[in-house]
Amino acid sequence: MADEDASREYRTGSDPRTLRDALGCSATGVTVVTCFDEAGQPVGLTPNSFTSVLLDPPLLLVCAAKGAASAEALSDAEHFAVSVLQTGQQPASITFSTRV
Repeated sequence: MADEDASREYRTGSDPRTLRDALGCSATGVTVVTCFDEAGQPVGLTPNSFTSVLLDPPLLLVCAAKGAASAEALSDAEHFAVSVLQTGQQPASITFSTRV
């Protein structure tokens, strides 16, 4: 099962088909976008909108309020992660949608 889950995960250097398959799983899903700020502290948010723009090169659109506590860190980050949440992970989306 773990090998099956890992095969669905997109990582830098993966082919466009893998990215397309991964994004196809989240057509209307709730996501959490995370990164590390300049001090190395983890930050993240539940974006207002998340969509795929281009597969090759990989380009994603994440819409967040300018006033979001982690907006600047996400904008400046060299790398970030997108987690597509399941129904049972609602507490995570709530946590990342507040200033906690």
